[in-house]
Amino acid sequence: MLDLNTRIDIIRSKRSSGKACVANSRIAVTDIIGMLDDGMSSEAICNYFPVLTEDDILACIAYEAKRG
Repeated sequence: MLDLNTRIDIIRSKRSSGKACVANSRIAVTDIIGMLDDGMSSEAICNYFPVLTEDDILACIAYEAKRG
């Protein structure tokens, strides 16, 4: 199981609105979810953001599902 505490950060200084971001980046969870909603594959997103891994994408999905 993915540990969301190590994959997702909510730090106000990273994004002024305090959005949830992929750990150690400024990439918002909502941006990743939006890309998936637009039909991009996990592989395409990882190619667009080389710092991301498949587990980061899965963590974004799990985080968003948990938020409900």
